[in-house]
Amino acid sequence: MVQAVVERLREDDTNTLCPNPETVYVFARDELYKGGSHSHHLFEESRGEFFDKEWLERKSSDLMAMLISLCASKDTCAKDNFLKEYQAQLSVALLKHQQYSTEKIRLEKMKQRLGESIENATVMINDMENSQRINKRIYENNHQWPMSFHGFILSRHSWIDPEEEEEKEPTMALTPLCLEAMKTYSSEYSRVQPSRSLRWLPELGRVNLTLEFKSGSLDITVDPIDATVISHFSSKDIPWTADSIAKKCGVSLEKTMKSLNFWEEQGILKMTNTGRFQLVKE
Repeated sequence: MVQAVVERLREDDTNTLCPNPETVYVFARDELYKGGSHSHHLFEESRGEFFDKEWLERKSSDLMAMLISLCASKDTCAKDNFLKEYQAQLSVALLKHQQYSTEKIRLEKMKQRLGESIENATVMINDMENSQRINKRIYENNHQWPMSFHGFILSRHSWIDPEEEEEKEPTMALTPLCLEAMKTYSSEYSRVQPSRSLRWLPELGRVNLTLEFKSGSLDITVDPIDATVISHFSSKDIPWTADSIAKKCGVSLEKTMKSLNFWEEQGILKMTNTGRFQLVKE
């Protein structure tokens, strides 16, 4: 439910859920925080519930406000549930599509509705803007630096849930070219930001690939895991099991299967009758 609500609200760029600006509903603090009072409601003893006709009419005229209210659960307030999912979807949008100007406009609309700033989301968008400036400075300092490689500098506690974060080093087997680029970038970054250090999260990145075949080429943007998986398929005559690819790439079997299925959907790989994967075309 919460995922669907947030997705619908984020994509409402034309304000179809509330076309009249005069009817925009701004939540009161006690509607968004668990344990808040309901003093603005009237209590109807005969019905045994809070009821305020004027309040309900104002809220129901704004479908966005009504949808946000649906995010409340038995143990968690609407605001906490909504913002957690909003942050999750925002991170995917920023890292995959990098359209932070659009997300900035959407965020301002959310601030208006919730009557306050959304700190983590604001930091996330600022990170994208700052990363663009840092990438430019790194390239200006080192003209040999490939402009096709960009780093996104993410504020640790705004992007990653501390309860879910793992401190272990990533195990994904990256190509030597990528490892060298990361090493050089870290060195240049330490000159631009002397007081800070980087910890790479390669699985969150994006890779622009050009796959060359005898029949033509395919330009596609994929996750690093997808790029690493397909890099091991160089000939139609060499099929791979999912387990072998997982060990080669240094990722879980579950993630490997997801990637293999992705390339199968793209018409690049196929599964043989022996359960192995191979290229469809040379």
